[in-house]
Amino acid sequence: MSESAAGIGWGKSRHRDRAELLGYEVELTPEGGSRARWRPSPFMSNSLGRVHGGLVGTLVDDVAAMALRSTDPTIVTSPTVTMHIDYLRPLALGEDYVCTGEVLRIGGRLAVADVRIADADGTLCVRGSATFAVTRGGAAPQ
Repeated sequence: MSESAAGIGWGKSRHRDRAELLGYEVELTPEGGSRARWRPSPFMSNSLGRVHGGLVGTLVDDVAAMALRSTDPTIVTSPTVTMHIDYLRPLALGEDYVCTGEVLRIGGRLAVADVRIADADGTLCVRGSATFAVTRGGAAPQ
């Protein structure tokens, strides 16, 4: 995880551990949002020899959450409420992918972020959307 992403103050979050396990590097974008570079390794394969969809879902959730937290630093908790993923093309093991997180809306209690995963040629492979319940400041999560 890049220094800029590490500086968000994730508290008890396990984002760093998952980033290390899944092998992605995250940076925060100047306009608010996040970007991860990812090369899936062989342990991530499904029975067809492609990247397992559940691991892609983990990446979508993390990249969306990082985009959210980088856009509004007053958010202290942001559990995922819903997530939808469109697997448009299978992801190959050992290939390079760019995962881009963008916040669509932050309201008083809910926030929505999109994630796009594209291959090295820029072809969109996965599109995901996540909704988060947000708590700001020192308020305890409900």
